[in-house]
Amino acid sequence: YQDLVNPIKNLELPSPGKGRTRRLQYGEYRRLMRAIVEVRPALGPLVRLSIYTAMRRGELCGLKFSQINYRARFAHLSKTKNGDARDVPLSRRAIRMFRLIESQSTTGKVWDGTPDRYTKDFAAACKKAEIEDLVLHDLRHEATSRFFEVHNLSIVEVQRITGHRSLKMLLR
Repeated sequence: YQDLVNPIKNLELPSPGKGRTRRLQYGEYRRLMRAIVEVRPALGPLVRLSIYTAMRRGELCGLKFSQINYRARFAHLSKTKNGDARDVPLSRRAIRMFRLIESQSTTGKVWDGTPDRYTKDFAAACKKAEIEDLVLHDLRHEATSRFFEVHNLSIVEVQRITGHRSLKMLLR
């Protein structure tokens, strides 16, 4: 055993990187929403609800109307990225949007497309709106920042809403 050498003992791993911090810039939201109308109108409510709720793409795309409690104003997410269930509070705007979508739905699901389809459509809308370096997940960061800046929520409140496990990720 003394002659055996661990082949990865001296391996240097790459740094994890800074992570994205992209926010919507002045005028980008309006341009994006105009482009969405031309690319795929169904993407508009998903973009708005991403900003209202800070839900992940997969959480939104997998959402069913049965998970929305309109009276108590929350969406129950039983399956999340980190494995923990959570209840996401919903603003009056979000409730109105979900009710409108539900009135036009026949499937019981909030969204008809796959997460990848929405990501591709979002990229196409950004291109059409001449918005660079913005991805759908950036709207989660936008929403999280707005919880602090506009709604004056505490770190603990925002962490419960967004489902971030570590403060390090949340504070980015």
